[in-house]
Amino acid sequence: MPAEKPEKKTAAVAAPPPGMTYDKEHGALVAARGAGERAHHQMGLHFGNVVRYQLYKEKGFASAVVYVEKALQGEPSEGSLNMWATVASRFTEDQAAEHTCHKLSHLLTYAAATGIEDLSNPGEVAIEVLQQDGRSLTKKLSECSAMELEQTLRVKGPKAAMPAGLEAAAKRFNEALTGFLGPESQVRVNVVRRGRSAVAQIDNLQESELQRLQEMLRQS
Repeated sequence: MPAEKPEKKTAAVAAPPPGMTYDKEHGALVAARGAGERAHHQMGLHFGNVVRYQLYKEKGFASAVVYVEKALQGEPSEGSLNMWATVASRFTEDQAAEHTCHKLSHLLTYAAATGIEDLSNPGEVAIEVLQQDGRSLTKKLSECSAMELEQTLRVKGPKAAMPAGLEAAAKRFNEALTGFLGPESQVRVNVVRRGRSAVAQIDNLQESELQRLQEMLRQS
């Protein structure tokens, strides 16, 4: 008799605060749609709640990936929503309005790579901005452009942390893979470094699963 496979343990999902529902969070997210950093911060805040407490399951969505594609028609993208949610979990709406979610996302990546812990006043955080000639110049975040931050993170190369939001997006996609291919499947999306860039790649894909994966992507 074949040995039984050990039961896989899944992380427990925290119960949402009293009164928090899918309809309220989704409605607030949709209502916040629009240009501007305050709108992005609000959307990130509500998307973070939908994902953190898996509220999307109230409407039968298997994962956050499916929720974004079906309930939001893919707009904004999951990558943007993940980035805004990460920023909203660490910074206030006023800070996002002052510095932009894009720059604050870069700050989180830079802080993870350099060991900076105190981000309570993000505009005052010192950044070693790498110039095109290879020299560095210390500037406050408030003095840096998004392009300078991107260049600094590129030059840091493999030692830098993965971009904020990319690993979260890969995690959501893996949830969808498990739901579609089954828990026994070993197919996973992993974030890896390629030179000075980070990319997502599909690993352990068997030929027998390729057609099912293509079907999943067509349905999404």
